Amino acid sequence: MLFRSEGVERLTLSCIMEVNKKGEVTDHKIYESVIKSNARLTYTEVYATITGERKTKADKFKKELLTMVELAEILEKNQNERGAINLDIPEPKFVFDEKGYVVDVAKRERNISHRLIEQFMILANETVAKEFCVKGFPFVYRVHEKPKPEKVRNVCEFIKGLGVKIPEIPVEMEPSYFQDILKQIEGQPFEETVNKVVLRSMQKARYLKDCLGHFGLALQYYCHFTSPIRRYPDLTIHRFIKESLHKKTVTKTRKEELLDFAFESAEQSSETEKNADRAERDVDDLWRAYLMKDRIGEIFEGTITSVCSYGFYVELENSVEGLVKIETLPLDNYLYFERSMMLKGERMSFKIGDKVKVKLVASNIYIRKVTFELAF
Repeated sequence: MLFRSEGVERLTLSCIMEVNKKGEVTDHKIYESVIKSNARLTYTEVYATITGERKTKADKFKKELLTMVELAEILEKNQNERGAINLDIPEPKFVFDEKGYVVDVAKRERNISHRLIEQFMILANETVAKEFCVKGFPFVYRVHEKPKPEKVRNVCEFIKGLGVKIPEIPVEMEPSYFQDILKQIEGQPFEETVNKVVLRSMQKARYLKDCLGHFGLALQYYCHFTSPIRRYPDLTIHRFIKESLHKKTVTKTRKEELLDFAFESAEQSSETEKNADRAERDVDDLWRAYLMKDRIGEIFEGTITSVCSYGFYVELENSVEGLVKIETLPLDNYLYFERSMMLKGERMSFKIGDKVKVKLVASNIYIRKVTFELAF
């Protein structure tokens, strides 16, 4: 129901699933279809209807929405039970004026209306990936491999330094290991920081013609089937799906051609995704610097999110992050401890998760950098 246009017929690929009360897919079918959206609804409208907060045009679908919530909660429960890693890292949401300039930034809300769509997309992606992996048809999978042992050890050393008792690192790493750690730090002042540290320890998800599973979601099968308006890999696998639907048999030569295309598409998509991520970070940093450019000299409270040999980065509540250079710190003999992510002197020390007061000393929109100094 969350489509752009109401009452307009559109061609699409559908994965229709029958799901039992345990959240298990008992049957499914993938086919070409025509859809016609009953309503264009926003997440805000859906949330208001689900909670009864206020009346919206989503109210006419309240029965269906409540059923969707019930299923999403079952799927979410299953996801937690299989050990999936749920990193709670809010995304920035920029507010713009009528001229298109940013006037504020906050952390994007993520409520049940968002999570139910996420759960349904994950289920569809898993179901489609499993079918094509089992039948051995050429395909492009979304792959997330296990973190490297050295990265895991470094994360564990850091978390131990926060006074958190963690279990011994298993020989065969499972996502449930990180899930157990994250449960222990829920509600702690350093919860968001630990989530970010764990994220940095993970390998980057990528596209691959081989089905290697998704570590973070604790799934054996996974792909990106659900969002062709945003991703080329979705369109790629739609081509494979249509070929599979229209041709009962595929020759050996054609299969080799499809495998070559799957390899090339996956490589290109993975590389392009990296470029897109960099561009997104640069734009976000530009708007943050623009937002702060007229606030030079103001004092803020923030959290140390990263420590390096030349200083440390502090993030404010509004997600703006800036560098405190080591040469601006109180005079001391500082040593950088990489594993514990700490700058330690004889009198003072600074580590990830510490709360500090900082003064904004520079905000350069041309290099997209914000600079702080400690405020005493």
